[in-house]
Amino acid sequence: MWHAQDLVHTRADSVGLLLGPQPAEVGRPSVPCRPWHPALGWGQWERLWFLLLTFTFGLTLTWLYFWWEVRNDYDEFNWYLYSRMGYWSDWSVPILVTTAAAFTYIAGLLVLALCHIAVGQQMNLHWLHKVRSTSAGAGGRESRL
Repeated sequence: MWHAQDLVHTRADSVGLLLGPQPAEVGRPSVPCRPWHPALGWGQWERLWFLLLTFTFGLTLTWLYFWWEVRNDYDEFNWYLYSRMGYWSDWSVPILVTTAAAFTYIAGLLVLALCHIAVGQQMNLHWLHKVRSTSAGAGGRESRL
């Protein structure tokens, strides 16, 4: 019969070692909501990615709020782009949809990261999420103004 503790994986599992509950982890102190605490085992890179994810969330939230509030000026923005490019297109809708999708994605990653903190697990982001979160926070908000 399988138990939940048999499904717990550590970094040593990637080498091929399946470890059961360790005696040192039985008396491990519970440190909720502090990812920088050494008892959680978060390394420097995990803390850095969590801070970058939080910063990207703030930037995306600000950008979404900005585009949501400028809805009265969408027409002026489209006229500006029409005078620069020579053809008319409603650019406000794709920008707003892209921003909302990026915000939803980053918010989901941040919720999962906070869940990892709450249960005391490491946050090991996949490299694809790292690339997407940094591109959503840095390069995804360029306009031709």
